[in-house]
Amino acid sequence: MSSSGINVQEKELSIPWKAIVTSVPLWAIAIAQCSQAWGFYTLLTELPTYLKQILHFDIKTVSFS
Repeated sequence: MSSSGINVQEKELSIPWKAIVTSVPLWAIAIAQCSQAWGFYTLLTELPTYLKQILHFDIKTVSFS
């Protein structure tokens, strides 16, 4: 019984893990996120090589140090 005198039944809610894991939208979002991150970091790590070998851009001449 709660403080206001009304009976309140507390029901423990279970998490529907099977429905979550088998959800197509969840997998689509996860795959899209992983693909975006992979593409971003690939471009990020290859950019200096591209600038030097393809564009013949010397990073040292325009750096702050």
